[in-house]
Amino acid sequence: MTFSEKLLLIRKQKGLSQEQLAEMLDVSRQSVSKWETQQTLPEPSKLVLISEIFDVSIDQLLKDDLSINEENEITGEAEIIEAIPAVVKLDVMFCTKCGKENRADSAFCGYCGNPFTAFVADRPETGELTKTDMDLAYYKANLQIQQQALHIQQQELEEAQRQTQQQRQQLQLQQKQYDEMMKCPRCGSTSLSGNKKGYGIGKGVVGAIILGGPLGLIAGNIGSSKVVITCMKCGHKFRR
Repeated sequence: MTFSEKLLLIRKQKGLSQEQLAEMLDVSRQSVSKWETQQTLPEPSKLVLISEIFDVSIDQLLKDDLSINEENEITGEAEIIEAIPAVVKLDVMFCTKCGKENRADSAFCGYCGNPFTAFVADRPETGELTKTDMDLAYYKANLQIQQQALHIQQQELEEAQRQTQQQRQQLQLQQKQYDEMMKCPRCGSTSLSGNKKGYGIGKGVVGAIILGGPLGLIAGNIGSSKVVITCMKCGHKFRR
């Protein structure tokens, strides 16, 4: 069965019209019609959605030598094997270009991007690839590249959100510290000086450094009565 025949069959099995499937895929009804009449193929991102909607694998949809019966089961014996140019070892294979280990079903090397050309088991002695095999290998490779790119974009978005949250928390902390600082009631300046015996602005500054905010200024004022504070910016005097 071709992809078009499989799509038409499973869509009808699910009781969906072309319009309903098109709405689920965010495409036009004409696009679905072209897919089912072998005029075009869906782009990789839409193929992934079709696979998820109908709960079938992409291989089931694309391989001409595999069909889907009324029970939505795979029939057919030939299997596409990702191998050349790579050395296959159990469920992994090693890229012949960079030597890195990859999954045996990978369409390309995840480290250097070297494509693994598909061939069909029981290939005639000529060893030549058919156009269908090459199209399928390219389609799968392009699909995996797009999936990898989406994964990277998701990671970048999560990192950006994390950094934004950290910046927001830092700004909130700075705002809190500023709100707690002693300020001139006239101009709002934090450049203040105390002139009563037993209290010095130096003590307040040291206290502010060690204890932070107004607590430091209070520490500088231990053992003294209210202090006359002078604003260094506007000259306003007030008591604390």
